[in-house]
Amino acid sequence: MYIRPLIHKCYRYINYNRHKHQLPISAQLQKTIAQFVCTEDEAFTIEYEGGFDVVIGNPPYGAKLDEDEKLYVSSKYVTFSQNQDIYSPFYQKANSIISQNGIFGLITPVSWQTGEKYFSLRNYLKENVRLLIAIKLPYNVFADAYVDTGIYIYDKKNNNTNYISRVFEYPVNFLSLNDIDTTAKFSNLENSIWEHFDNLNLVLNPSYYKLDKLLNNDVLRVSEISKTIRGILPNEGAVVNIQSKDNHKSIL
Repeated sequence: MYIRPLIHKCYRYINYNRHKHQLPISAQLQKTIAQFVCTEDEAFTIEYEGGFDVVIGNPPYGAKLDEDEKLYVSSKYVTFSQNQDIYSPFYQKANSIISQNGIFGLITPVSWQTGEKYFSLRNYLKENVRLLIAIKLPYNVFADAYVDTGIYIYDKKNNNTNYISRVFEYPVNFLSLNDIDTTAKFSNLENSIWEHFDNLNLVLNPSYYKLDKLLNNDVLRVSEISKTIRGILPNEGAVVNIQSKDNHKSIL
């Protein structure tokens, strides 16, 4: 919506650059130029509609959208409707542009796996794609991103509704991430194990589901008697030092 005019402008610049700078005409060069210069209509014509074989992305997250932008994205992507987190529709978009036998891989926050407001995203993924590989990365793997992130690889869902995903969770304070092939100890997770839960919560440790089954036999859930929320994540700017008579007190 916003990028297309810029693409048109870029195209026009490239197409008419020689005229702009009054460069001399070269017959040999004109033959070469003719091989890759096209009309504006041709430039925006999709010649192949089969989709990409591979799509790889690291979508943005935490972006602040205005109300018009939220309405627009919500109208296009059901995966955005509940959480309104900008990375969510990238899953839907990636699936829509791969070929029937293509795959896509994204690095995103892990919040969609169990977050209540991400149910529409989980449901879309359940209905449309197969999770091939999922890796929850260490908390500090990206120095400038204070959020849990994961790598997720999918392909399109076929007639076989049962499949097995290869999954692994790194410890929170894992010290080195030089080679995922040798440090990730994958486990098998059957999709039927997590897809039968009403909330479709996805946990990458298969032992969780075994414990969940045991713990849910005639027990009182903490959620039935309490409510929990995530606390504030402080930084240096949130701490204020106030001088008192004898000492300093740090106030958050």
